Amino acid sequence: MREILTAEKREHRGRRGRTWYTYHLQLADTREPASIEVPGWLSVDRSVWAAAARGRLLELRIGQGWLGHPWYRELRVLPSRTGPR
Repeated sequence: MREILTAEKREHRGRRGRTWYTYHLQLADTREPASIEVPGWLSVDRSVWAAAARGRLLELRIGQGWLGHPWYRELRVLPSRTGPR
């Protein structure tokens, strides 16, 4: 799990005035040693980006891909904690 620092929506323009958007999350570094390195910025789909907010946690499920290359099996924003702890 990694803490979300920033959620960005980036606008891109192509030929003939076409506009499209990409969605990105900036994640905090973890102090735990990891067998698989996760980049600080991830491109995500719109539904993950819409659920993201600063300080919330992103659960990453990483699978073993072909030729040993890891891939993101699931990205899920966990609900924020509310109320007394």
